Amino acid sequence: MSWVELKKNYPMLCSCLENAKSNRKIAHAYLLVGDLQENLKEFALQWAQLISCINSNENGTYCGLCRPCKLFQKNAYTELYELAPQSRSRIITIQAIREFEGKVSLSSPAGWSKIGIIYDADCMGIDAQNAFLKTLEEPPKNTIFLLLSSRPRKLLNTIRSRCQTLLLLKNKQSYQYAEENGLFKLLNRLQRNKGLKNALEVAAEIKK
Repeated sequence: MSWVELKKNYPMLCSCLENAKSNRKIAHAYLLVGDLQENLKEFALQWAQLISCINSNENGTYCGLCRPCKLFQKNAYTELYELAPQSRSRIITIQAIREFEGKVSLSSPAGWSKIGIIYDADCMGIDAQNAFLKTLEEPPKNTIFLLLSSRPRKLLNTIRSRCQTLLLLKNKQSYQYAEENGLFKLLNRLQRNKGLKNALEVAAEIKK
């Protein structure tokens, strides 16, 4: 999926990120929150390419022609560092974080951005999160971190507060049953100052 296609689904969000790129106001860390892991990954890689493009268009999209763009298209961008849970326990250990940080701290070609992506970031243990927090507070030069999570509340407040949150929710739950049975209308009757009698009547209607 290209950036143009993503923009159709998230027009306002993509426009804001394009403006950040054009105005050189990209944050040092982003927390991508969504309910579909594949969707989060696609968005993260497209945003990473846009960040890394050294010849982006006037409208903020990546050019697709510069060296970083061509490497991204081949899944061969050398300054992209990825970390994901590996074991059956689905835990990102402090050792894995330290190895990841060691790679991200390496020098990069002049003018190139380093992108560190942590998939399922909420799988970091507390020790791993505390260790990563130090890097998040003082990231290496020209480095942007992208943390992907479907359970952001599992992350420390100190980590979330240091990231710019991007909401990429795709939940399309159907509420047809609730609508057909008038549940929303009943719930709407549960308002303040309506009294206990009203609440009991609503509860009785729901039990039917």
